[in-house]
Amino acid sequence: LVEDDDIFLRPLQRSLEVAGYDVLLAASGEEAIDVLKHEDADLMLTDKRLPGMDGVEVVRRVKAEHPDLAVVVMTAYGTIESAVDSMRLGAADYLVKPFEVPELLIVVRNAIELSELRAASRATLRRNQERFTLKNVLARSGAMHEVFELLRSVADLDTTVLIYGETGV
Repeated sequence: LVEDDDIFLRPLQRSLEVAGYDVLLAASGEEAIDVLKHEDADLMLTDKRLPGMDGVEVVRRVKAEHPDLAVVVMTAYGTIESAVDSMRLGAADYLVKPFEVPELLIVVRNAIELSELRAASRATLRRNQERFTLKNVLARSGAMHEVFELLRSVADLDTTVLIYGETGV
């Protein structure tokens, strides 16, 4: 929880703890980034206006270093433009202060679930990329080995490739 305003911080912290969340506190973006170097977190809830680094820059830095971490931006000065900027940088959601605790808890739960789904999807993709490679395809004929070599040479290109030829059945 990244918040520099004690009046807002303490009730928010209590609400999250009562809902069963362990809460780590940071009063600035720099402090939050430092906390993430030593602690694991499932979600970062950050104010947009912070001393030093603002919340949008916090989102940018956190998502660069921790792409699976869910980030929710809070602000009392909500504009469509700042919400779009935060979401474009990877924030899972955007809350305009003041908000009700039930709304907060729904946003927190949804952001964590979305983050977990994205992480699981990336893990599945990595597993499938390792499992379904040309190394795992068996072939005896020299012609097929030539096709595999051609495929390896163009696999990383961002283009369409047409392979044509005759079958020698």
